[in-house]
Amino acid sequence: MRMYRKCPRCGSPHVQLSLEQSKHGCFWFILFGIGFVLWRIVKYCIGIVIFLCFDWYMAIIASARNKGYVWHCKKWFSGKRQLYYCHNCGYNFRA
Repeated sequence: MRMYRKCPRCGSPHVQLSLEQSKHGCFWFILFGIGFVLWRIVKYCIGIVIFLCFDWYMAIIASARNKGYVWHCKKWFSGKRQLYYCHNCGYNFRA
């Protein structure tokens, strides 16, 4: 099942996706590996709290208004940032 994004401003499903990624090499991971692994554990705990306490509530409100909602916990769980562009109103938003 594929979920389609809606614009949070106008509620239109006509949005275009662009990906932004940053990459690190093996030397970076050798130097900062332990701190990176600990940060990932803390990051996932914060993401779960955001998902349980905030995102469900806001998604219900947005669906009642017939608007789109960008899940904030997705930014915590995925390493890549996504930039969306709405073709109807021209609004750019990150997810």
